[in-house]
Order: sequence, then C-alpha cells, then structure tokens
Amino acid sequence: IDPGHGGARLGAVYEDVMEKTINLSVSKKLETILKDYGYNVVMTRIKDVEIGLYERSDIANAVDADLFVSIHSNAADKFPDFTGIYTYYHPSSRRGAKLAQAIQTPLAQITGAVDRGIKDADFVVLRETDMCAVLVEMGFMTNHGELMDLISDSYQDKLAQGIAEGIVSYLNGLK
Repeated sequence: IDPGHGGARLGAVYEDVMEKTINLSVSKKLETILKDYGYNVVMTRIKDVEIGLYERSDIANAVDADLFVSIHSNAADKFPDFTGIYTYYHPSSRRGAKLAQAIQTPLAQITGAVDRGIKDADFVVLRETDMCAVLVEMGFMTNHGELMDLISDSYQDKLAQGIAEGIVSYLNGLK
C-alpha cells in the first residue's frame, strides 16, 4: 500500500487539510483490514515522511509484492463542483485494468460516491512497478462536501473497506 505524498510533499491542500494526511489515514485503515484478512501488507510509508516516486516503486519491487495500490485524494481547482472516485492503471497493463475495476466498483458502492470509472495513466508508480498496480483517487478535496467526507473517520472506514473488498475480490479471482 502506497500512501501518496508525505513529508514536504503535501499533495493538495484545501481548507487547511493536507492530502498526505488523508492518504496516510486511509492507508493505515486499509492495512489493518487486509492484515485482519490474513494478507501480508507492506506500506511504502507508515508516518509523515517524504519518499520519492521511484523509491515507492523500488520498495514494492524489492519485496516482490503481488499488488501495488497507491492512495490519493483528487483536486480540480477550476471545477469545485466535481465529486467522485477514479481508479487509474497503466495503459500497458490488462491486469491493472482488472484490478482497477475490481476496486472501483465496491469503493463507489460502499461510499455512495460518484463512480467516475477507471482510466489509464502513465504515472511513475504505475509504470515502474513490476507487479499489477493501481492508483486510487478517493475524492475531490476541491469540493467542500467531499472534503468533509474525506476527513471523516467513518467515511475513511468506508473508503478502506471498499478498496479492501476490491483487492480481495481481485485476488480471489486469480485462484
């Protein structure tokens, strides 16, 4: 699990809320759920430290991870009404597209958020990882209502549960 940003890399900042804080909080909740299911979970960071994009991929590659899930919060300054969840995968990865859809569906259902679908993108952490990788954008910090959800402990629980259900569903489909 890769909690996006950290340290001096704040990510988006709106209403005095830093993206890096939301990402780490949801990632820790996701880690707990997956460990409770019996999975071995490796985090690229467990506290507020800066880790480079290539280093994140290197960590996952070094531990020979089965999956890489990067956790982020979105922003769209010019469109403050935008809400919803996206899950990205690398354009060269069919498995990534399957994992993205496996996560996107329960995540949107459990949270009740707008399902903006899956999209391909050439992000470093998707391109440089050797395993199936996705990047989840959990909602728009530029939308006040969605930002209030993103900082809510109970909503973060739903985000973590939705992502976990998608991961488990994907892994069970490989058996």
